[in-house]
Order: sequence, then structure tokens, then C-alpha cells
Amino acid sequence: MTDEAAKNILAVAAKQKEGSFKPSRERDTVSVGLGNPEHPGRVRGVSSRLGWKKGFPKHAEMYRKRDQYTEAMRDTFKEEAKQEMK
Repeated sequence: MTDEAAKNILAVAAKQKEGSFKPSRERDTVSVGLGNPEHPGRVRGVSSRLGWKKGFPKHAEMYRKRDQYTEAMRDTFKEEAKQEMK
């Protein structure tokens, strides 16, 4: 299981280098590689009581927007369509 997770993370990192994957605050390389989303409202490595709005001040404009959900759904549908076309 650990080997599979490591391979997935490396594959996502490779996609990021080639430009086909753009990480964001909640959808970073590790969370996509592991296949489980970040827990909403938590900032790892800083404080368990510090929210994203203050933990990531340069991403404050992304705080609590529903655009990310729409973007994630669009990406999912794109991938499903690509798989169906193959």
C-alpha cells in the first residue's frame, strides 16, 4: 500500500512538472496522490487551531468559494470523458 501511494505521488509530481496538473490549496500533490482530500479547515504543520484563511494568507481569496468544487467536478468529468474515448 505504501509503495502504491508513493508511485501515485510521484506520478502526480511528474504531471505537475509537465504542466498538466496545477496544485491548489486543497488539491495538492500529496492529497491527490493519496486519493483522499484534505480535512477542511485544518492547516497541517502550523497549528491545529489555525484556519486556512490565516494559515495561507496569499490564498485568502480562495477561502470558502464554491468555484473549487465546480472546478473539481469539471476535472473529474474531463478525465471520465477521456477514459471513455479510449
